[in-house]
Amino acid sequence: MLFRREAAKPEISPGTTYRRSRGEVVEMARVIAVVADPGGIPHVRFNLHIANRTSHSDEQRTLALAAFSSLYAEAVRA
Repeated sequence: MLFRREAAKPEISPGTTYRRSRGEVVEMARVIAVVADPGGIPHVRFNLHIANRTSHSDEQRTLALAAFSSLYAEAVRA
């Protein structure tokens, strides 16, 4: 039996931008802050830019750190 070790993910920190593509839709998430809620669960507050060929939108969102990490795994290098 073979075990595959996942590569260590970089720490999510303010100012870092992540990318997610879904067909023609591209989402860019720029981290504003990582804070714990009253229960101690870390959350990521981020600005989200969603664009396709004909339109775009900008909004602010918050997700649990685990959810953010699974959705936005591709860090954008500056």
